Parts: sequence; structure tokens; C-alpha cells
Amino acid sequence: MRCLLGMSQKRLADMLGSTEQTVSLWERHGRMPVGYDRLMRAFYLGFLDGNVKLRDMVDRLVNLDRPYRDEKAVFEDTDIGWKIVA
Repeated sequence: MRCLLGMSQKRLADMLGSTEQTVSLWERHGRMPVGYDRLMRAFYLGFLDGNVKLRDMVDRLVNLDRPYRDEKAVFEDTDIGWKIVA
């Protein structure tokens, strides 16, 4: 499906929030976790139907994550709920 969508392993990994090495492993073994598989199938069906809104949405989500990809958030449980501390 990745090749039919014209995506590189890196692009698919970014879209799914994974790594290029993980996508390569999935392809070599011929299986991927169920949640990722469902997302890929939905994305592929949207592609076949010509649903560019789905692809645009995924692109926007990937771009939103980029600045924070290497950051680590630390939370603290307080009396009023979770609070970010770092």
C-alpha cells in the first residue's frame, strides 16, 4: 500500500508517528500492529476515493508534531489534575 500511495518509508513513518526502521521491519515481516494497519487501510481507501482532505489532515498533524518530536514532557499529578513540569 505504501508504494501504491507513492510514499517513502520515512514519509509513512512520519505519518504514523513511527520510525523508518520500524516500517522496514513491518514490510520485511509482512505484518504490522492492528491499529497501524487499520489507519493505513483507511488512508489507502481515502486515496482510492480521491479524498485529499484525509491526506491534508494527516500532513497537518505530522507537521504539528515536528517541532516537539525530540522533546520530552514531564507531568506531575496534582490535586486538580495533571500539570506539565518540564
